Amino acid sequence: MLVLGYSTVSGSNKTVETDDFLAEYPTVLAMYCGAAMVEALAEPMFVLAHASVLVGWQVAAQSAAFLVRAAVQYIGVVMFELGLISYGIAELAYATTLLVMFAGFFWRRIHGFSTEKESFALTGMNQLLPGRVEEGDWCHKELMTLLIPLSVQSGVKYLLAEGDKWVLTGFASLQHMGVYGLVSNLGSLMPRIVFLPIEEATKTIFSKLALAQKENSADQKDDENKKRSLTDAKMLLMILLKLMNMIGLVFVCFGTSYAYTLVLLLYGAEKARQGVGAALAVYCVYIPFLGVNGVCEAVVHAIGDDHQLMRLNKLLGVFFVIYAVSALVFMQLLNWGTLGLIMANCVNMGCRILYCLTFLVSYFGQESTKISKGFIDGLEFWQQSLPDRLVVVAFLASLAVTATSKHILLGAESAGPTPWVRSGICYALNLQRYEDKTARLSTLHNAKDNGAAGPWRSKEQVADI
Repeated sequence: MLVLGYSTVSGSNKTVETDDFLAEYPTVLAMYCGAAMVEALAEPMFVLAHASVLVGWQVAAQSAAFLVRAAVQYIGVVMFELGLISYGIAELAYATTLLVMFAGFFWRRIHGFSTEKESFALTGMNQLLPGRVEEGDWCHKELMTLLIPLSVQSGVKYLLAEGDKWVLTGFASLQHMGVYGLVSNLGSLMPRIVFLPIEEATKTIFSKLALAQKENSADQKDDENKKRSLTDAKMLLMILLKLMNMIGLVFVCFGTSYAYTLVLLLYGAEKARQGVGAALAVYCVYIPFLGVNGVCEAVVHAIGDDHQLMRLNKLLGVFFVIYAVSALVFMQLLNWGTLGLIMANCVNMGCRILYCLTFLVSYFGQESTKISKGFIDGLEFWQQSLPDRLVVVAFLASLAVTATSKHILLGAESAGPTPWVRSGICYALNLQRYEDKTARLSTLHNAKDNGAAGPWRSKEQVADI
């Protein structure tokens, strides 16, 4: 890290010698490298807390670090006007807070000051330092076998995560870059806030289930427990997929229609006319792909062995090529611009979901004698994770209603205060409806307290309340 930071800073000095505006850039870059080193010190504690399902520690440490970084950035930029330096100081404060919080949690747990009474993996803070475990090898042989596939996986993941930026650079104009940056930052709030913690917890839980499955497979007399474990794991996966599908349906059926209004309220009519509203609506279709793929890949990474992970890594490279070709077709040939890039992302996620579902069908159907149909089985598995038909019909009806109302109310692109007036009217009507229901419920509650509630109230009256 030090070598990388020094080489980068020394190279950047030549670039910014003639630019006073970027004079602080090398210093800030060095601060970021230092913050990365400090954060790396907290990584073993983060991994151990994650493996021990100590979610509260992770949430508390990361929340405190985020708040400290935001506060330091605000103070540095607004109050002291430090410019770029404030961002470097904020990053150092974030890494230091993360390290101090995790160190405090571990020290309290090891020395018995924590309220949790369960046994803990560590007996001293020095066990967090590099060293041999009980006169064993410096490197765990079984874990070292996963080093190459996990390294390849990290590289491929980086390629997929940053691939949209490369595609934008090659195929998109500056306006499309700006629209996509705005939409992706706004639309990715849901995946970052809700989906990411669920994915991390899913990976931890299924890793433990897979470990128990391997232990049971060594005992021939424990076939019943093995089948029960597979059934429980499949049920948990179905619940998670149903949750992701429900959240995705909310965004597809409501977000696509209200995205334009949200852009009008947040950024004004000018941004909406530049295509931000339409791009955000398409991004709402992309969100369920992110949710389902996150859960599926988390399970595959948790239960797969090194050969299966290497195969997934190779296929991810193939899917990236498909993504790049799709982006070329959508953005250049069909001239869809930013919408084409988002649709290419949907194609990429769809390929990854289909493979993961096929793998999961084969894993959970180990004891089945049914002939495998490949991708068709994966689609059937996904179909089982959908909500009830009536729920889907209700969502589709809501989509039709919201799309119709959008066409009627926003048929022509609105400007000026009109969106604010409509929002104010809707808010007032909802507030009046809420107060009316509250008053009725209060009346019913008082009637019950006075002993007057009874069979005199009809079902229609209760339903109306």
